[in-house]
Amino acid sequence: MGLTYLSHAFNTSDEETVGGKSLHQYFCGEEHFRHELPIDPSSLSRWRKRIGEQGSELILKLTVPAGLASGAVAPSSFARVTVDTTVREGHRVSDRFTVVQ
Repeated sequence: MGLTYLSHAFNTSDEETVGGKSLHQYFCGEEHFRHELPIDPSSLSRWRKRIGEQGSELILKLTVPAGLASGAVAPSSFARVTVDTTVREGHRVSDRFTVVQ
């Protein structure tokens, strides 16, 4: 799931995401650096097709309650949200964000 999120968040291909050196290892909770790839990039493509867009949205929606329940995120973390509104010319800010309620 973490690799799927990274691929979406950084708009990278499956190959770039899986081969992303230590970023995916840090984000996905690896305790020690590994030189080998965590999965074959085609596995990420198959996973994304299997869960579909609705499955991805559901998992993203569930991450906040899971973070709160596990103690990984404090409720005070949501008191202030900083949004980067830097956009390329010709793109509206609303094109870059999906509101999850």
